[in-house]
Amino acid sequence: LINAAFQNGAAAAGVAPVVRWCARAAAVLLLPLTAIAIYALALRVGDYGWTSERVIGAACLLVASCYAAGYAWAASRMDGWLATVAPVNVATALVTLAVLLALFTPLADPARLSVNDQVARLASGAVSAAKFDFTYLKFDGARYGRAALEQLQASAQGPDADRIRKSAALALKQSSRQQNEMASAADIDVGANLTVWPTGTALPASLLRQEWRGGERTFALPSCLTQRGRSCDAFVIDFNLDAEPEVLLMQAGEVPVVLGQAGAERKWTVIGTLPYGVVSCAPLLAQLKAGQFHLIAPRSQDLQVAGQRIPVVAGELRTDFCAAIKAETKPPPQ
Repeated sequence: LINAAFQNGAAAAGVAPVVRWCARAAAVLLLPLTAIAIYALALRVGDYGWTSERVIGAACLLVASCYAAGYAWAASRMDGWLATVAPVNVATALVTLAVLLALFTPLADPARLSVNDQVARLASGAVSAAKFDFTYLKFDGARYGRAALEQLQASAQGPDADRIRKSAALALKQSSRQQNEMASAADIDVGANLTVWPTGTALPASLLRQEWRGGERTFALPSCLTQRGRSCDAFVIDFNLDAEPEVLLMQAGEVPVVLGQAGAERKWTVIGTLPYGVVSCAPLLAQLKAGQFHLIAPRSQDLQVAGQRIPVVAGELRTDFCAAIKAETKPPPQ
C-alpha cells in the first residue's frame, strides 16, 4: 500500500496531504510490527528450538527488517515525498535474492539448520529424550534428519543413551507420521498399561516382551501397546481351544482386538476383532471381568480353497446385544 501511494515518486506534487501522512505513518509502523514478530519468533525458538518453518520465518523477518528500517528512514526525511523508498526497494530486492540463494543451498538449508539445532538441544539436555521429537528428524529433516537418526542410533551417549538409541531406531522404521508417538516412547511398559481380568490372571510373558512399534500395521493395534499412559482391559482367553491362550484387548474408543501367536516365530499379532459397541456396554464388561462367559462353536465352518482359509462372515450382525444383556441382567421387580 505504501508503494501504491508512492508509485515512482514522480507525482509527489499531486498527492493529497492525507495520503502523504498516512503513507509516512505506515512506513514508521512497520518497525514495531516487525519487532513484535521477531520477539515472538525468538520466544518460540528459545522454548522449542529451530524448525524448518522457523528458519524460513527468520528469513522472511530479515527481509521485513530491511523494508521496515529503510521505510522508517525514508519517513524520517522531510525533504521530499518518501524519496528514499525507491533505493530501499532495490537494495531489499537484492537482499531477498541473497536470502533465497542461501535457503536453497547448504549454507542456510532450513532442514540442516533445524536438525543441527534439535540434536544439539538433545545433547545439551535442553530437551529430554522422553520429550524429543525423533519423528521430526525422520520426516522434516530430509537427508540431514535421517543421518542424525543413524548417528544417534549408533553412538548416543549419556544417561539416556539406551532410550535415545531405541527411539532413533524406531523413528527410522516409521513409514508414516501417524506413528509419531511411538518413537518418543521407546521404553514403554506394556504391562503397566494393561489391567488383566479376571483378577490374578497372568499375561503371557512373550506378549509383554514383544516390540509392538515400527511394524507395517501398527495403526491397527490398540494404543495401549504403542504409547505410554494408555490403558486397556486385557482378558486371557483360549479362543482356539489349543491350550495356548489368546488375549482380548478392550480400550474405550477403539475396536476390541484379539491377539494370538502366529507364524513360525510365534509372534503376537491381531487375529480377530469384536464389534465396536462392545467397549461401551457396561453390563457386558462387568460380566467379562467377573469371568461369567463361555465359548461357543461358530455357526458355520470356514472355506479352504487352494490352501487358503476363507472365513464365513455372518450375514446378520446384531447391534442390540447390549440392550439384550441389560434385559437379561435386570433384577426382578420387588
